[in-house]
Amino acid sequence: MATQWDLAQLLLTALLILQGSWLVRSYKTTDLDYDVEYVDEEPPYFLARSQTFTVEIGQSVIIPCDVENQGTHQLVIMRIDSSGKSHLVSAGGIKLVRTQRMKIERTRLFILKARRQDAGLYSCSFPTAEEVVLQHSLDVQYPPKINSSNSPIQHVAKGASVTR
Repeated sequence: MATQWDLAQLLLTALLILQGSWLVRSYKTTDLDYDVEYVDEEPPYFLARSQTFTVEIGQSVIIPCDVENQGTHQLVIMRIDSSGKSHLVSAGGIKLVRTQRMKIERTRLFILKARRQDAGLYSCSFPTAEEVVLQHSLDVQYPPKINSSNSPIQHVAKGASVTR
C-alpha cells in the first residue's frame, strides 16, 4: 500500500513533468531521435540566508525561501522533524499538508498559530537544480507543565503554621 510519502513523491514528479522543469526532453521525428537541452541562463539562488526562528506557542512566523532566477524550477519546501523524518510541505507553490494553519504565498511559508509539532528544520530546494538548498530552523517555545501531587488548596487556621 502506498504511503503518504510515496504519494507525495508521485505528485511532485507529475508536477515537475507537467511544469516542464526537466532540463532535457526527447522528441521523435521520423526515424531520427534527438535531444534538445534547455539550459537556464543562470541557476536559481536564494536571496535569504539560513536563519533560526524562535516563536512562542500560538505566534505566527514566516519562513522565507525568496529566490532569484527561479525560471521553470519548482520550489520544494520540506519540514524535517526532531526525529529526522521529512515531511513534504509544498511543491511548485502547491500546499501538500492538510492543516489550514500553513499557507504558501509565492516563495514563503506562513505558519499561523505555531504548535510544538511545527518545530524543526525547514528546507527550501529545487530538485532540478544542483545543490540549491536553503535550510531554516524553527524553535517553538512553550510553557512548562507542572504536575503537583499535593492538593492545591490548603486550609490553615489563623495563626497556625503552613506545612507542605
